Amino acid sequence: MIRQLIFLLVLFPFFAGSQGVLPVHRYHVQKGPLDEISHIEPSFGLSLRRIGADYTGFALRLRRSSDNALADVAFDDEQGLVTANSEVTLVSDGSTTTLSGFAGASNLFVRTWYDQNGNTGFNAVQAVNNRQPRLVFNSAGTGNDKPSILFNGNSWLEINQGVQNILGGGIRGSFILWTRPTSNAPQFSFGARFPDDWRWTFHINWNDGRVYFDSAESCCAVNRSFLNSTNLNQYNSYTFIRGTGYKTARVSSAPTALNNAAAASTAKTGGAFWLGWNWPGNSQRYQGNLSEVLMFKTDVSQADALLVEDNQINFWQ
Repeated sequence: MIRQLIFLLVLFPFFAGSQGVLPVHRYHVQKGPLDEISHIEPSFGLSLRRIGADYTGFALRLRRSSDNALADVAFDDEQGLVTANSEVTLVSDGSTTTLSGFAGASNLFVRTWYDQNGNTGFNAVQAVNNRQPRLVFNSAGTGNDKPSILFNGNSWLEINQGVQNILGGGIRGSFILWTRPTSNAPQFSFGARFPDDWRWTFHINWNDGRVYFDSAESCCAVNRSFLNSTNLNQYNSYTFIRGTGYKTARVSSAPTALNNAAAASTAKTGGAFWLGWNWPGNSQRYQGNLSEVLMFKTDVSQADALLVEDNQINFWQ
């Protein structure tokens, strides 16, 4: 009798799970991309989901449009994602409520996107209210059930770190993001650009429907672009890898025309790294949605890049 009881207790979780009684994320949140390649430390990791199991901090600091109140947003415990049920802590008095309760009928704008690598100096910040991108729910994922940050061509965030702190030797790096470009237009989407036109930058998409990747070089060298017009208004994982003598770009793990393409490089120090823009010398900024961005201070192997890409696709798509 005891053996039969033990046998039933062992089997019960399998039968219960097969009935779909519990939410899929109730007791287990999918492994994040930083867990997939934990042997490589990122320069920074920003996401609307928890991307590393060890991270216990907030996702965002948001501003409410109705009264400019600020609140720090935690990840929903069940999904490890920013949702309407996420707990928020008001900066003014430390009180808590849900994100939907905080928002009410107001729009929510991103004041700070917290670095999940735990380096406060690598948070992405925008202190000017009318330059802040907007958090939008139900704007990503196959069922439009996941959040994103909307850049409207007049908004951006800044990581106030010199490129030598973000890139290996001021040259090498891997930039992997989940984004949806919504316009073919002259736009300086991400990265760092200097007055002498040295760049570590991306145009996604330019007005010819191409993505341009200039990195650790002055504009405009050969081997710098690929056609991306068919991906307009579609989410994809974009990977940009820069080694000392080559660069690679992939879209949702598929190779592009930039596949180990030869490219000479020069190092740089200083500057800053921008999301939605790439320096104060131009007014053409990104138009699109962004849910996750990772930066590594090395040229990761394509095998490691594939682990991150598959993780992004499996979660966000």
